[in-house]
Amino acid sequence: MTLLIIGLLVFLGIHSVQIVAPDWRKARIDSMGETRWKGVYSVLSISSFVLLIYGYSAARESASILYSPLTGMYPVTVALMALSLVLLMVFNLGPFCWRLYFGLSPICW
Repeated sequence: MTLLIIGLLVFLGIHSVQIVAPDWRKARIDSMGETRWKGVYSVLSISSFVLLIYGYSAARESASILYSPLTGMYPVTVALMALSLVLLMVFNLGPFCWRLYFGLSPICW
């Protein structure tokens, strides 16, 4: 779990440099040169990503089960998800769909 956290902190830290410390980043680019900065940035990004993946795989092997769903809830979950997707589609279609449904659109005449 420690490797996962370290990898995540380094990965997010290196990708947040431009947001958090733009002056520091500019000073490093000026002192190193743009090509060398991109190389260091790339090596840190790739190594932190590899560390993040390795840390995740190590944490996954030693993780305990936090939640165990009830055996009969799978069909209920599927039904509720189907209903939620239909409702999401209906409410995102906008007023045109409602006019079609209630017969107020010239298309329905």
